Amino acid sequence: MPLRILFLYIFLFASAIAKAAPQLHKLDIRVVLRHNGDALITERRDMTIDDYGTECYIGLGHMSPSTVRDLRVTDESGQEYTNVGEWDVDRSREWKTGKCGIVNKSNGYELCWGLGASGERTYITEYVVTGLVRAHPDADAIRHVFMDPSVSPKPEKATLTIESEDSVMFTTENSGAWGFRFAGDMVFSEGKIVATNTYAFGQEDGLYIMVRFDKGIFEPTIKDNDTFEHKKEQAFEGSDYAEDFSEWTIEDWLGVIFVIIIFTYGIIEMLWGGISIWLARRKAFKNLMWYRDIPLGGDLQEANNILNAYRYSRNNYNNLLSACILRLISMGSIAIEQRRNNVGKKIPKFVIRPLQNADETPLLLQKVHEIFRKAAGNDTVLEPIELREYTESKYNAGIMESFAGLLHSSSPTVSKYKDRQTDVRQVFGLKKFLQEFSLLNERGINEVALWKEYMIYATLFGIADKVIDEMRKINPEYFNMDAIASQMADKITISAIHSTFSSGAARAAARKASREAAARARSSGHGGHTSRRGGGGGFSGRHGGGGVR
Repeated sequence: MPLRILFLYIFLFASAIAKAAPQLHKLDIRVVLRHNGDALITERRDMTIDDYGTECYIGLGHMSPSTVRDLRVTDESGQEYTNVGEWDVDRSREWKTGKCGIVNKSNGYELCWGLGASGERTYITEYVVTGLVRAHPDADAIRHVFMDPSVSPKPEKATLTIESEDSVMFTTENSGAWGFRFAGDMVFSEGKIVATNTYAFGQEDGLYIMVRFDKGIFEPTIKDNDTFEHKKEQAFEGSDYAEDFSEWTIEDWLGVIFVIIIFTYGIIEMLWGGISIWLARRKAFKNLMWYRDIPLGGDLQEANNILNAYRYSRNNYNNLLSACILRLISMGSIAIEQRRNNVGKKIPKFVIRPLQNADETPLLLQKVHEIFRKAAGNDTVLEPIELREYTESKYNAGIMESFAGLLHSSSPTVSKYKDRQTDVRQVFGLKKFLQEFSLLNERGINEVALWKEYMIYATLFGIADKVIDEMRKINPEYFNMDAIASQMADKITISAIHSTFSSGAARAAARKASREAAARARSSGHGGHTSRRGGGGGFSGRHGGGGVR
C-alpha cells in the first residue's frame, strides 16, 4: 500500500474517532441558596452522545461534612429517570437507560445516570448539597468546585448562576465573588452572581468558585473555625488576583479604624495641600523677576511638573503635548509642507521626518514622534484621521496606555521643590517675561535667537496666541525670514493634529485608570475577569472527576 494512502486512512480514522467522541456543547448550572446554607443545584447539559460509554456522572470530592441528596434526572423528552439509590457503575448501558443513582465514596459522591440513546441529548440533573454556604468567624462563604479539571468532555460554553431562595439581592455591597481555574468573567446581575467562560476550557481548567456573604444573610448549619480572609489568601496564592491582594486583606476591626483614619487624613491632607500651595506660591512669586533664558535645560516635562505642583486645580498635560509637537518641529523632525490634495490644490500637510540624535532626545519626545511616524504610514504624511484611527485601534491600546503612563508619570507636590526654588522661580520668571512680552521694544529684542523656544514655552504656559501676536508686532519680518518659526506659528494645522492626539491620549489614560480601578475592584470581589490559576486552600467538590464513562 502506498505510504500516502496509509496516511490518508490514518487521518480519516483519527478524524472519525475525534468526531465520534461525546461532546458537551453547553453547561448551565443554577445554584439556589437556602437560608440555612443548603443549595438546590440544577445542571443542564446539552450534549452529543455516541456509542462510547454507558453513563454520565458528576463527581463531588472532599464534601465532608456536607452531604448530597435528592437526586433527580430528566431528559429532553421530559422523562424523569428512576432513582435506584446506590448506583452500580458496572451495569450495561441498556440497564442504565432511564435510571439514575449515587455512588457513595469515602471522600464524596458520584451522581450518575444512564446515557440512553445516541444523538443530540439534553440531561437535567437536580440535587441538594447541604451546607454549601459555610459560616466563618468573619463572613459566610461558598468555596466549591462546580466542575473538576478532570471532567471529560469539557463544555464549550458554561454558565453558573447563584441566587437566593429568599429573594435576597446579592450586590457588591453585601457579597464578593471570585473565579479560579478558568478564563471568564464574574458579574453581579439583577441580584444574582453569574460566572461564564470567555475562552474554551483547557485540559487543566475547571470551575472553582468562591463567594463571600456578609453575616446575617444566611444562618449556615456548617461552621468553619478558620477565617474567610485566611481561606481567601490561600485561594489567591498563585493567582493573578494576588497582585492586588495585599491592599485588601486586613482584620475587620483594624479595617474600620483604618478607613476612619484615611478618611480623616484625606480631608486634612486636602486642606493642608491647599494651604501648602498658597504658601509655596507666595514664596515663589515674591519679587519675581523676568527670566529670559530657557529653564531646566529645556526639559519640558519637568517644567510642566512644576506648573502642576503649583496649580490649585487638577494637573494639565494638554499644553505639554502641544509644546512637544512644537519642539519636534523646531528640531526638524516634523515639518509642515505644501502638498497637493485630491483635486490638485496645495494645502499644508504634517510631514514626519526622521528623528535626529534620537538617543539624546527625551523619552517623551521619542514616543510622540514614534506614534506620529507609525500613524502616518509609508507616505510620512500624517492626517488627523490617520492619527485618530491609530489612537483608537484596539491593537494599539497597549502603546497608547504606555504613552499615557509616561505622560502622567509624575504627580509632584510643592514639597518636592522645597529645595529647588531657583528652578521654580526660573520657570515662573520665564512665564512672567512672556506674559509681559508687549513691554519689550525693538531695542530690547536681543533674544530673537530664542524665539522658537519662547513659542514652545508660551504653548506650555497656555499663552501662545498672545505671545505670537506680540512677536509679530515687534518683528513682523521674523516669521517671513524663518521658515521653521512660520511653521510653528501655523495654528490651524498644528491645532488639528494636537486636538486629535490629545483626545487619544486622554482616552488611553482613562482606559488605564479604569482598568487599574477594575483590577482593584476585581481583587475585592466586585466581579471582573477570573483567574486561570490559584484556587487552593481546600475547596469542596474538588478531585471528584465527572463526564462520560
